[in-house]
Amino acid sequence: MSQLAKHVFAARAAVLGATVLLALLPWNGRPALAEGVYGAGLFELGDSAPPPGMPGMAELAADPALPGPDWENLFDATGKWRDDYPYDEFGNPLGNGVPDYQELFGGEWAYFADDYFSRGSYFEGDALTPEGGVVNSVVQSDHDIGDAYLYAARDRDGNVVLYMAIERLGSGDSSVEFELNQGLFRIGGGGFGLDAPWEVLGERAAGDIRVRVVLAGGVVVDAAASVWDGSSWQLLSGLPGEGCDAAELFCVVANVGEIAGAGWGQGPIAAGRFLELGVNVGALLGAQPVFTTVQIRTPEDVAFGYFGEGK
Repeated sequence: MSQLAKHVFAARAAVLGATVLLALLPWNGRPALAEGVYGAGLFELGDSAPPPGMPGMAELAADPALPGPDWENLFDATGKWRDDYPYDEFGNPLGNGVPDYQELFGGEWAYFADDYFSRGSYFEGDALTPEGGVVNSVVQSDHDIGDAYLYAARDRDGNVVLYMAIERLGSGDSSVEFELNQGLFRIGGGGFGLDAPWEVLGERAAGDIRVRVVLAGGVVVDAAASVWDGSSWQLLSGLPGEGCDAAELFCVVANVGEIAGAGWGQGPIAAGRFLELGVNVGALLGAQPVFTTVQIRTPEDVAFGYFGEGK
């Protein structure tokens, strides 16, 4: 058995043997029991669980000394689902057509998003206007989305836990939003030849989730996880900076130093450009929504993911 397989089986045993429950009173008033997003080897979010208000270290690479998958465990250098397991007697990957995020780690789904690179001077086709339209325009580097991912797992109580990360092309002031919708959002209407921006089509549903992170010079200064109640966004959990809430149901970490790019992108990622977060959606909501679409936004850029369609 390879060292990775031994490590994964040990992590699964830790999940089954964990006994600590965290209590929370979610937005709808129903109590929930849940593990924190760092709990029981669900994922490698940064290099360790930072105390509330203390910085962590966002990173990409798989670490056999830590339980749970990381970005490099989920995707290969092209952004496709990694399929290394099983291994031969020498530890070389064989693969069997089943993504490792499912077979090794028991994940629900995983989605990799790559976006046009404007690099502050070139036009890209999905720049975002202040009004929410989509145009062919230049995006400033600090707002330019590089690669991003989403990964869903379930804690021992059956709660959906979401992990997300994004690489920006700059390390200055910006904000990032991940909006997960149960319905389909897409670009349609307007566009080339009509002298109007493309419109973003789709309707939010109660239970949709939005995570918003504000960065100053690449440092997290505010973060909020919210739910759509049918007419407005309602706060589920908030942070005044990098770290975790008291129950570790919402955590955000950024890279305070240069990190390797794990084989994709444009090589090493400079400090302040990479952001990882985790949110135990099921525990915060007291419900388990099934998402279809993700919208990833900065003030000038947007990317869409349709993982509900198997893409």
